[in-house]
Parts: sequence; structure tokens; C-alpha cells
Amino acid sequence: MTKGEVESLQQADNWDWERTTRREGGQSQRVVVSVSLAKQDFERIAEYARSTGMKTSEFIREAALDHLPKPERTVEFALPVTAAGGLVVRRDHDDLDRTAVA
Repeated sequence: MTKGEVESLQQADNWDWERTTRREGGQSQRVVVSVSLAKQDFERIAEYARSTGMKTSEFIREAALDHLPKPERTVEFALPVTAAGGLVVRRDHDDLDRTAVA
């Protein structure tokens, strides 16, 4: 596509308003964040990301998410095993804790 064709498509007067198509957005909402980095820092990050087979944005996203604390979620339920006791199963993050109770 030539520069002139691109410029023509960017002018609202050239848009076909009579045959528009409504499309639903993607399933997940995303936000684009602008981050200021020194050129040398960006080059180091981009090179490291490439060396691991990742896109720079993917590497930055994963590095930031890896530094967040794990969400505080605990799921607990009890199962009767015998008339004398039961089993409590507690799921907390990636750990599974089984505790027998009487």
C-alpha cells in the first residue's frame, strides 16, 4: 500500500458509512501502557527478551506480573471420612494442604 493510499484511508470523507459492520470487541479487555526507559535499558531488555524467544512486551509484562504478590485466596472444605473424624482440604495458591481432623 502506498503512502497516498494510506493517507486516503485515514480521511473520514473517504469512509463507506453506508455499509458499516459492527463487530464485538475481544473477550478480554486490554490496556496499553507507555513506559519511559533509557535507550540503553530498553536495548538490554529487548536483547534479553529476544535471547529467550520472547517479544519485548511479553517479557516486560511477565517480569512485572512475576513481582506481584500472589492473590490471597483460600478455599477450604471438609469431607467426612468416618463417624469419628474427617478430612479438611485447604487450597491456598499453589500449595495443597490436607489436614486430618477428629
